[in-house]
Amino acid sequence: MLGGSQVVHPARAPTTPAMPSLAWRLKDQEIADVLTYVRGSWGNAAPAVSSDDVAAVRKELQ
Repeated sequence: MLGGSQVVHPARAPTTPAMPSLAWRLKDQEIADVLTYVRGSWGNAAPAVSSDDVAAVRKELQ
């Protein structure tokens, strides 16, 4: 979410789905809330993401 994402595209499909970076728009707690929801949805039992986790990754990306 902080860095965005784009899948690799083959020559026959040059346009691929992409997600822009949300680092400029969302606060650490907002990103943690979304990631916790996604990681815990659809029967998964992943641990929660904290705003401190997000802050650490954000710092690494700078």
